[in-house]
Amino acid sequence: MKKSIILLVTLILCGTLAKAQFSHLKDVKLQSAKDYTEYTEQIFDCSDYILLTPYDKKDKERTTAINFVTRWLEGSPEYSFFISDNIKVITEERDDLLGLYTTCYAKIIVENEGAITNHEKIENLAINSLLEYCGNQINKVKPTKEMKNLIVLKNNGELASLSSYFLSKKEAN
Repeated sequence: MKKSIILLVTLILCGTLAKAQFSHLKDVKLQSAKDYTEYTEQIFDCSDYILLTPYDKKDKERTTAINFVTRWLEGSPEYSFFISDNIKVITEERDDLLGLYTTCYAKIIVENEGAITNHEKIENLAINSLLEYCGNQINKVKPTKEMKNLIVLKNNGELASLSSYFLSKKEAN
């Protein structure tokens, strides 16, 4: 019985994700703080769709969802978002990976309802989420060399903290 319920919920979720439609978000104007608050629920929906489905560069709904999340995050008056040098190194500034990172970052913010405000902490959580997504071959994302190294360290339990990892990389250069 329990397996049947889990299977049913999984099928419903997959069906919902498969029918995701975000094209209407292209026309959303985000101008006031109220606008950003009003569309927080869509950030959940977009993030779930992006992070629960494999990467497909031909998926226009995915692209629209990523663009909306990025627009929401960059313009939000509540959060200070920027792409740090660490992220640029990890992603090699590839648009697909930056979009995924931005999505991970936004998801952490909305899931925690602003309880985590420290950029470094949010960045670390977002990087871990990004590594988890990119480390799963089912998601069809080609990680960068740096990401592959981090994924191996993380999977082997050798990644104590991202901060110390980046610090040791800077000291080595």
